[in-house]
Amino acid sequence: MMKVSRFGQKIALGSGIGQLMDDLGNALVQSRDVLMLGGGNPAHIPKVQQYFRESITRLLDNGSEFERAIGNYDPPQGNKQFIEATAALLHNEFGWDIQSKNIALTNGSQSAFFILFNIFAGP
Repeated sequence: MMKVSRFGQKIALGSGIGQLMDDLGNALVQSRDVLMLGGGNPAHIPKVQQYFRESITRLLDNGSEFERAIGNYDPPQGNKQFIEATAALLHNEFGWDIQSKNIALTNGSQSAFFILFNIFAGP
């Protein structure tokens, strides 16, 4: 058996959210009539989907932007323009004294909470 760290042992046990996501994935494979009402999945909103479709079409029609989008990683802290725009939005909309250095991008809320809880949960 492979030797892993305490962290590796703990994460290999599985979790409730992992089971939920497995169940949701299995339900989608078995039926097209499933309504996703949770589990972090986005809603199917026709106007939003149309906006995304148009945005992707513009991306495909804009020279090498598609290749850049799928083939070039942003720096580890994320896309500087996006982070600055996010800080400006939070300041303008909510009056928060937020700067770029206060923003951390993650690949989703579950990953973000996983990292935070493991950083601050103790030994």
